[in-house]
Amino acid sequence: MYLFLIWLVFFIHYSRLYIKYKNRVLNCSEKVNVVVFQNLVKKSRMINPYRERMGLYKPILKGEYEGKEFIIDTEPYSNLLHLEEGEELEILINPNNPNQFVYLSKAHKKILYAVMADFVIRLIILVCAEIYFYYSNFAHKF
Repeated sequence: MYLFLIWLVFFIHYSRLYIKYKNRVLNCSEKVNVVVFQNLVKKSRMINPYRERMGLYKPILKGEYEGKEFIIDTEPYSNLLHLEEGEELEILINPNNPNQFVYLSKAHKKILYAVMADFVIRLIILVCAEIYFYYSNFAHKF
């Protein structure tokens, strides 16, 4: 029962994230070309198999909309999205708030896929744990 409540909390959390993302997609309607103005990097303490420090990246984007230049401080640091300084890409922005944006490239949607995969993996683990605890308690009753 407790595992179901934990799953319910995860479900509500991920549902809110998905709804927030969908609302952002609906609000962002103007296609704009931007340049990676700066790429902030944090080196993590973890080391990959090639003995290199793994990095977390946070691109700062610069673009122009209706003659006004804007700078977008993107999402928190992530290792899922690595863009090089000077790289150009297309995004959709909210005309009322250019800091609200959505990446157009399918490659950049891997963050959303990672969140969805995380939810499914947690669900599978919780279901397996629930089954295990149910049958282990069931076996002790006899």
